[in-house]
Amino acid sequence: MLSVLAMTLAYLTITAGLCAFNRHNETNIRTIARLSHTDPLTGVYNRQLLEELSNSEFKRSLRAEEPLAIYMLDIDHFKKFNDRYGHVAGDSALAAVATVIRNSARRASDLVFRYGGEEFCVVCSAIEEKDALTLADAIVEGVRAAGIVHADGENGVLTISVGLSHQARLVDTDAQRILESADVALYQAKQSGRNCVVQNPPAEDGGNQVCSERA
Repeated sequence: MLSVLAMTLAYLTITAGLCAFNRHNETNIRTIARLSHTDPLTGVYNRQLLEELSNSEFKRSLRAEEPLAIYMLDIDHFKKFNDRYGHVAGDSALAAVATVIRNSARRASDLVFRYGGEEFCVVCSAIEEKDALTLADAIVEGVRAAGIVHADGENGVLTISVGLSHQARLVDTDAQRILESADVALYQAKQSGRNCVVQNPPAEDGGNQVCSERA
């Protein structure tokens, strides 16, 4: 009887230990998976996850017949910033800008990515055109209001340009095409003097640009 009891206790102890070990491993695996898809400097998703999640959001929005917005964002004159202030300051500026973007695109369904270098991408599902433009302008204003000194920037502070592609109907398109449309809009924003938002295709009211003097 004592032998059976000892074996039973040993079995239960080993089983409990294995369960704890497996739970610990599962937690570690989830942590590693999350970190592998996160940009270590800015804390947002990295580019490797962009295609997967943007396609997933596109398919979900298509099924739900909901609009989708994709933003391409680029910090203005960032090379000049790095040249003047150094890469440590540049890394700090990137992290600060990422924080502004995350604080602006704060819905659970808003996805923020570091696209590469000083470029970011945001994917927002179930967002109306007016709200999409409001979000884009809030990011531009938020970066300017952060007051990061940039002698070569607009009004002496760091700024950002935003290209927005908002699609109310997702037939005859895909996530990659919307991303490319946003990239075209970003190029137009850069050509328009930076520190602004350009929408492509144009907004329903006929406007496609939100550029103003930023004091």
